[in-house]
Amino acid sequence: MKVWRPKDRFHLAFAVQDTLFVRVPGAGLMKLEADSLRLVGGGEMFANRPLLTMLPLEPGKALLGTLAHGLFVYDGRAITPFPTTAEAFLREQQLYHAAVLPESFIALATL
Repeated sequence: MKVWRPKDRFHLAFAVQDTLFVRVPGAGLMKLEADSLRLVGGGEMFANRPLLTMLPLEPGKALLGTLAHGLFVYDGRAITPFPTTAEAFLREQQLYHAAVLPESFIALATL
């Protein structure tokens, strides 16, 4: 069994499309690759931003949700903002959780 130890702590882990992702405070969003945790492209933006949800979108893409910085899409190479008409609401009310619903709907929960 392999054990990974962060310098400080792990925040949250997400299993998306058969891949393990971990947010490490001070480092960012990391991905398990070949038995090692590696920073994903653009993942450093989450070094000091709490990432609270990560959901599968279409194959190879994931929706990332932050507490107060909006939504993002990770496409396997880079992270880009995912603007929505609910962006101001999500920033003010603080996104806390999300879930994939039937028929490709996504539910977002706030505090």
